Amino acid sequence: MMEEVFPWPWWRSKLKTELYAGVLSIHRKKFGPDMVQQWEDALREAGKIKGWELKDKGYGEFARFFAREVSMKLKVKHKCVTDYLVQRDDQVEALMKLLDIESSDVRFVGVHGMGGIGNTTLAKVVFNKLCDRFANCSFLADVQESSRQHGIERLQKQLLNNLGLGSVEIMDVDDGIMRIREMLVQKRVLIVLDDVGHWKQIQNLTGDASWFASGSRIIVTTRDQRVLEIKQQRVYTLEVEEMKPEEALRLFSMHAFEKYPPPNDYLRLLQKAVASSGGLPLALEVTGSLLRDKRRKDWVDTIKRLERVPHPDVQDKLMISYEALDPGTKQIFLDIACFFINYDRKYPTYMWEACDFDPKMGLKVLVHMSLVKIIEEKGWDGIKKKLWMHDQLRDLGRKIVADERFKDVMKCSSRLWMPEDALKVLREEEDKENIEMLRIHYDDSYGYTFNPKELSSLRKLRYLECWSANFSGHPKHFLPKLMWLSWRSHPRDFMGTDLYLRNIVILDLSWSTISETWGGWNQIWMGSRLKVLDLTCCYRLTKTPDFSKYLSLERLILRRCENLLEIDPSIGKLRGLKHLDLSVCTSLRSLPEELCCLDSLQVVCLNSNWPMTSQMRDPQESHTFGIPELIDIDIAKLPQTIGTLVKLKVLKLNSCIRLKKLPDSLGNLRSLTELDVSYTGITKLPDTIWNLKKLRVIKIRMKKIKELPSFIGMLKRLKILVLNGCERLEKLPDSLGNLRSLVELDISETRITELPDTVWNLKKLRVIRMVGIRNIKELPSSIGMLNSLEVLNADLCHLLAEIPSTIEGLTRLRVLNLLYTAICVLPPKLPTSLTELYVSSPSLQRVPKFSKLKNLVRLVLINYGRRYNESGQVRPSKLRGIGKLHRLVDLTLDMNITSFPKQISSLSQLQKLTLRGSHLQSCPPLPSNLSTLILTRLEERIKLPQLSNLKSHLSELEIHKCSMEDDIVGKLGIRELDSLSYISFECCNFRHLDGFHLPESLRRLFVEGCSYLETVSGLSHLKNLQSLEVSMLDLIVEIPELGELESLQSLKIGFCDRLERLENLSKLKKLRHIEIFQCEKFKGIDNISELEFLEVLRVFSCDCEDMVNFKPFSRRNKDLD
Repeated sequence: MMEEVFPWPWWRSKLKTELYAGVLSIHRKKFGPDMVQQWEDALREAGKIKGWELKDKGYGEFARFFAREVSMKLKVKHKCVTDYLVQRDDQVEALMKLLDIESSDVRFVGVHGMGGIGNTTLAKVVFNKLCDRFANCSFLADVQESSRQHGIERLQKQLLNNLGLGSVEIMDVDDGIMRIREMLVQKRVLIVLDDVGHWKQIQNLTGDASWFASGSRIIVTTRDQRVLEIKQQRVYTLEVEEMKPEEALRLFSMHAFEKYPPPNDYLRLLQKAVASSGGLPLALEVTGSLLRDKRRKDWVDTIKRLERVPHPDVQDKLMISYEALDPGTKQIFLDIACFFINYDRKYPTYMWEACDFDPKMGLKVLVHMSLVKIIEEKGWDGIKKKLWMHDQLRDLGRKIVADERFKDVMKCSSRLWMPEDALKVLREEEDKENIEMLRIHYDDSYGYTFNPKELSSLRKLRYLECWSANFSGHPKHFLPKLMWLSWRSHPRDFMGTDLYLRNIVILDLSWSTISETWGGWNQIWMGSRLKVLDLTCCYRLTKTPDFSKYLSLERLILRRCENLLEIDPSIGKLRGLKHLDLSVCTSLRSLPEELCCLDSLQVVCLNSNWPMTSQMRDPQESHTFGIPELIDIDIAKLPQTIGTLVKLKVLKLNSCIRLKKLPDSLGNLRSLTELDVSYTGITKLPDTIWNLKKLRVIKIRMKKIKELPSFIGMLKRLKILVLNGCERLEKLPDSLGNLRSLVELDISETRITELPDTVWNLKKLRVIRMVGIRNIKELPSSIGMLNSLEVLNADLCHLLAEIPSTIEGLTRLRVLNLLYTAICVLPPKLPTSLTELYVSSPSLQRVPKFSKLKNLVRLVLINYGRRYNESGQVRPSKLRGIGKLHRLVDLTLDMNITSFPKQISSLSQLQKLTLRGSHLQSCPPLPSNLSTLILTRLEERIKLPQLSNLKSHLSELEIHKCSMEDDIVGKLGIRELDSLSYISFECCNFRHLDGFHLPESLRRLFVEGCSYLETVSGLSHLKNLQSLEVSMLDLIVEIPELGELESLQSLKIGFCDRLERLENLSKLKKLRHIEIFQCEKFKGIDNISELEFLEVLRVFSCDCEDMVNFKPFSRRNKDLD
C-alpha cells in the first residue's frame, strides 16, 4: 500500500536517483552483483503491481471498499465467540500441544466434557488461532442436532463447500463419503466437528487419516467420550475441566457488570454466586446475565434460589445428556446424585447389580458422557475409587427426583436424602409406596424407633441409612426389597423380632455397641444374597458371629474391632469371600487354619492404619512429622498353609510387630501382586519370595533388616519398591538394575550412601524418593539416563552437596525437591519440563537460569542458616528470570538479600506468595491476583508496598515473626482488602491490635505468640467474624467487645496467663464452640447459662472457680464437657 503516489512508474524513477544508486553500489560490494541484481529486478516487478488508486474517493469510503474486497478474497473463517470471553490459557495450550501443528502427520483430537463446560468455546478459540495457517478450513457446528434434523448428507455437502469445492450434489451418505475422500486427499485441512453424538458421524464426515493430506488436523467436540473410540483411527483426547475460581469470577463479573473487577460492595455476593455454579461456564453466563442491573436484594434472593434449584437454561442443556441414558443408567445417575457422591464405587455397585442395572456398563457410560467421574483417592488402606459429580449435575438429578411429586401429588419422591424430609414423610399419612431410598441422620434419628406400620408402607425401599435407630414389633416381611441397610451406631438391645431381609446385599452395622451375644444375630433373618458385612469399630465384639448363615458373603470388614480376640472357625465356609479386612484389630493373636480354605480370597488386610510420614510431609515445612507411634497388631504367626490361597492378590501385614517370620509357603501365592511387611519383626525375607512372579508392589519398611537378598532382581514385574524406614540398610544390591519394570523406588530414611551404578538400567523408573538419607553426598551422573524420571525427592539429605549436570537430560522430570540439603551450586541448566522446584541450603550460591524453566508452577527457594554476606549469596539480579515464569502459581522466597526482583509484579497467575528475609529493605509491588500472602521475619526498616491493589482477590494473609511498628496494619491498607477472609498474626511485636484496621469481610482471626500485645479494640467492627483464636498473649487482661461479634461460631483461647474473665456472650446466638485452656487465672464467662445454642464447651487447666457447678441447660448442649 502506497499513500498518495502513482503506481509502478514511481519505482522506475526512484531506482535511478542518486540516493538509491549509491546504496545499491554499497550492497554490490558487500553481497555481490548477482544478488543485488535480483533485488533490483524484484523491486521493478513490485512496482508493476497496480493496486487501488484513491483518486476522488474519501478515506472512509476507500477503507470500506478495501476491507470488503480483502474479506471476499480471504473468505473470513474466524468463528464468533462470546463478547465476554475469558480465555482459559491452560486448556488452550493443552489442546494446541495435542494438535502439534508442526508435525506432518494427520491428527484427530477429541475434546470432551459435560454440557455447558466450554467444549465448543475452546474449539472456536483454537480454530481462530489456527485457521490462518490452513488454506482449507471448516467448522461444522451442532453436528448431532443438524444430522438429526437434516441428515448427514447436508453436513457432507456443507463440509465440501466450506473447503472451497463449491456446491457438490450428494446422492446419499455413501456417495458423500466417496466424494469427500476423493476431493480432499490432496488437501491439508483444518476441520472442527462440534457436538458430535455418535462415532458414525465422524466416520461419515472425516473417516480416517488416509482421507487427507499430511499436516491435516481434525478436532471433534462431544459430551460422550465413547464417540472418540474409533478402531481404525487413533484419537488424542482432552477433557475440559471446570473453570478455576479466578476465571469463573472474571466471567461472571463480565456478564453481570460488563466489566472486571466487579464493584467492591458486590464482591462477596459474586463469590457466593460463583461457588454455586461449580465453575460451569454456562451456569456462570446464564446467572451473571440474569443478575445484570438487578438490585442487591434481588441478588441475595436469586442466589438463594439458585442454590436450591439451578436455572432452567442450564438444566435444559444438561438434561440432553440425561435423556440419552437407558433406564437402568438413569437410576444409577439419580442414586449417585442423591446419595453416593464421594462414596467408594464398589459398595453401590453391589446394590445396582442386585437391581439388574448393569453398573459396569452404566458407570462406563456416565463417565464417558462426563456425567460422573471416578476419582482415585489414596488412603491408608489403599486406593479408593470414589464417585464424583459436578454440583450442577447433582442439582439436576435431585430436581428430577423432587419433580416426581408433580406427576402424582399423592405420592412421595422416590429418594429422600434430607433427614428432615425423611422424618416428616415417615410421620405423615401420605402414600409412601414410591420411596426407594431413605436417609435419617444421627441428630434426627437418635432414639428413633421404626414401628411396623411405618415399615409396612415402604414396600419398594431398597436403601435405608440411619443412625442410632431401632425396630419394634414384628416387622417380619415389611421390607421385602431392602438391599442395603446402613444401620450405624445402633443400640445394644434389638427391640424387634423376626426382621426378615431376604434380599439384603449390604449390611452395615459399624460404629455400634453390639457384641457376639447381640440379639439381632438371631432376630434378623437374611436371605442368600448378602455380599457385604461391615462391622467396623464394633469395639464390644470379642468374637465374630457364626458365619454359617452368610455363605454368599464376599466382603467381611472387621476394621478397628480393637477387642476382637477370635475369628469363628465357620469363616472357612465362606467359599466366596474375596476381601477380609482385619486392620487395627489390635487384640487378635492368630488366624484360624480354616482361613486357608477360602480359595476365592483375594485381599487380606492385617495392617495398622498409620500412613507413612515421608509422604505426608509438606515440602515447605522445616520439620518432619516423625514416625508416629504405631498401633501394634498382636498377630505372631501366619498359618503354615497360607500358600493354598492361590487367588490371593494383596497381603498387608503392616505393624504386626510380633510377626518374626514369614512361612515358606508364601512363595506359592502365585497370584500375589502386593505384599506389605512394614514394621513387622521380620529380619529376613524367605528365599521362596522369588517365586512371586506377579508381584508388583512390595513394602519392606523394617528397622532390623540389614540387606536385601540379591534375588530381589528376579521379580521382573515389580513396579513399586518401598524401603523407607529400613534404618540399618546400607547398600542396595546390583541386581536392582534387573527390575526393568520398576516405576517407583523409595529408599527414604535408610543408611544408603550411594545408588548402585546399575540404576541407569531402570528405564521405566518415574519416581525416586530418598528423603532423610543423612549419609548420601552425591548422585551418580548415570541418573541422567533415567529418561522416564518424573519425581526426584531428596528432601532432608543434609550432606547432599552435588547434583550432576546430566540431570538436564531428564526431559520428563516434573518435581525436583532439594529442601534442606547442602547444595551450594545448582547446575546452570535444569530440565525445562520442571513444574515444581524446591531448593533450600545453608550455602546456596548459584541458581539456574529461571527464565528457561517456563513450565514452573511452584518454586521454593530458601537460603537458611547463614548471616548476610554479600559475596557469598545469590545476587538479586540472578532472580530476575523468575519474572518470566508466567505459569507460576506458588512462590516462596527466603533469601538473605536486600531486595526481591521487581519482575515478580508481572506474575499474573501467581496465587500464593511467601516472602521471608530478615535483611530485606524493600519489596516490589505485588501481583494483583494473589489469593494468599505470607510475610515472615520482616524487620521494621522494610518498605512494604500498599496491599490495596490485592483487594479483589486476596483471601488469606499471614504475618509471622515480624518486627514491625504498632500501626503497620493500618499502613499496609489491610482494611481495604474486601476479599480477605482470614488473617494470622504470629509472634509479632506490636502492642495494640485495632479491629477497625481490619476489613469487615474477615471471617477468621488468629493471633498467637504476640508477647508484647497489651490491648485489643474495635472487635465490634468485625461483623462477619466466625472464628477467633488467640493464644500465648502474656499481657492480655481482657478482650473487650467480644460479646458484639454476632456472627461468631468458634472461640478458642489458650495460654493467656493474665486473662481472668470473658464478658457477657449472650448475644452470640451462633456461637457453637468454646475452648479455653492453660489460662491460669481464668475464672469464667459472664452469664454463661444464657448460651443456649452452645454445643461444645471445653475448659481445662484453668482456675475456673465459677464453672464448677455449671450444668447444661438445653437438649442441644446436654453433652457439654
